[in-house]
Amino acid sequence: ICPHQPPTRWFFLFLLEVTPMNTLVEHILRLLDPDLQEEFSERAAIMEFEGKLERNYAEALALLDVLRRHGLIHPKTQR
Repeated sequence: ICPHQPPTRWFFLFLLEVTPMNTLVEHILRLLDPDLQEEFSERAAIMEFEGKLERNYAEALALLDVLRRHGLIHPKTQR
């Protein structure tokens, strides 16, 4: 990594692949199409490195975000 340029998204995606993820997140992720899997990887990397979150937490939040954005889960409605 060049110290004068920020890492590319491919570098973040590489880092995500070298560390094992939570088995539940991994199982749900396998059910998604490749485009949503890529979106998950990008969101998780951003949350982990720019948000300074622990990897498991970043992956869980990224998965929930992708599922919500694409209407696969719905936020709880207020009563």
